[in-house]
Amino acid sequence: MRLSLASVASYGTVITANAAEGTLQLLIPPYLERSGYPVATIGVLYALSFATALVCRVPAGIIYRGSRARALVAGAASVTAGLALLYLQAPGPVAFGALQIVHGAAYAISTTVTLAHFLATIGEEAPRGRALPYFASALSAGFMLGNSLGGLVADRWGFGGGFGAAALLALLGAPLAGALPAASAPSPAVSRPVSGRGLRYALGDPGLLYAGLVAFLLNFLYHVPGTFFPLYALAVGLGLGEVGFIRGAFALTNTAVRGLSGLVLERVGLR
Repeated sequence: MRLSLASVASYGTVITANAAEGTLQLLIPPYLERSGYPVATIGVLYALSFATALVCRVPAGIIYRGSRARALVAGAASVTAGLALLYLQAPGPVAFGALQIVHGAAYAISTTVTLAHFLATIGEEAPRGRALPYFASALSAGFMLGNSLGGLVADRWGFGGGFGAAALLALLGAPLAGALPAASAPSPAVSRPVSGRGLRYALGDPGLLYAGLVAFLLNFLYHVPGTFFPLYALAVGLGLGEVGFIRGAFALTNTAVRGLSGLVLERVGLR
């Protein structure tokens, strides 16, 4: 697939958003541990952003319009940058949890709108079986960058430097969002408002239910060890830079496999 302005801008926004997210995922558990929180509280506070993102993805998709994409993605990037700096000022678990809730909403809006806009701008003739794996590779590339860079910066300049790096990475997404091209006019099926009947039909689709359960299981298996791995690694003597490198290597593998999966799908099909 030839790179277009739509794909380059979309790849850039998703890379910066997930680079900031990867940095925050790396830093938040050890930061909370250093602040004296017990493991159970760390798990709850860490999970709040993911729970909020889950709840907010459907509304984010409903409010998406091509004309709103730039403002929504740029706004989410700016909010995430501010939150990354505010984490260090949170006076207690309630305040930290509130920041996590806003963080989850901003991340859901950014990634959901970016994907929707990417699909709306690549054109009907584009080979989506290849375009979507490339988009997913950009997501993993962001996590690779964020984990690797965030760990190195935090090792050198502490948590303040690490959260500052996350803020900078998130803020880079704002000008990239401004470069997103306008989406073409949606088809009548897409432009119709979402109804309760349509949602019930989608949720009753066995294929969608199966895919959703698989995605839930995969993310569950990823985030349970991902939450506590930094704590374990630091406890056995590794530094944040080394932890970030390990997590970055994992994301690098994801990036390569996702990119190649498009070629596999073209040859063997979805079934």
